[in-house]
Amino acid sequence: MLRPLSSSGIVGIFASNLFAAEGTATGIRQVGKQNWVKVVGFDAGPDQIKAPRDGTVQALIAQQPETIGTDGVQQALKALKGGQNEAKIGTGFTVITKSNIDSPEGKAAATRPAAERSGILGACRRDPASPGGPGRAW
Repeated sequence: MLRPLSSSGIVGIFASNLFAAEGTATGIRQVGKQNWVKVVGFDAGPDQIKAPRDGTVQALIAQQPETIGTDGVQQALKALKGGQNEAKIGTGFTVITKSNIDSPEGKAAATRPAAERSGILGACRRDPASPGGPGRAW
């Protein structure tokens, strides 16, 4: 039998991916226990970014997907040209909380929907240095 959250002894939850963070926030919200359990989520998707505002999640660890993607493409191009790849690449992160969510740093760290990022992908595909030449996908 499950014990009520308030008597379970759980004081914090780290949700290690987008779906775990969304599910945890939803569950906490549904049982009305925002003040009982502290939640830190990994990722900052469009739906997750709402949770610090309502107090369901106290912090989000935001990855930098555009940097990760750019670094990955650069490493792939380097490998295709016979170059040496980096063994490890630090991609950085930003901690988003209720106090910095509307700051320039918080807004920049929040993951935007793919439709808003498509200009970046289009620019990569038109890179004249890409295999296949200008205007061609690799």
